[in-house]
Amino acid sequence: MARFIKSNINAASEKLITAKRAAAFLNVTPETVRRCDRRNEIPFIRIGIRYRFKTEDLNEWIEERCISEPGPKMIMSREVARSIG
Repeated sequence: MARFIKSNINAASEKLITAKRAAAFLNVTPETVRRCDRRNEIPFIRIGIRYRFKTEDLNEWIEERCISEPGPKMIMSREVARSIG
């Protein structure tokens, strides 16, 4: 049973990324990501003193805050532009 639990923990941790990787994913600085998570403006998971992010959550967060236009382009709303600096 312990082996099963350990493998589930490893599988779950593979889906989480650091603030530095979240910043690269969002094309902003790590400081911007940290500022947003301190203000609860971005979805994160806190593990002890560390903050981790799911790319799926970040994608949803971006889509919720973007304004769709006809075609493949998406325009970032003012709220997102302000929050990510």
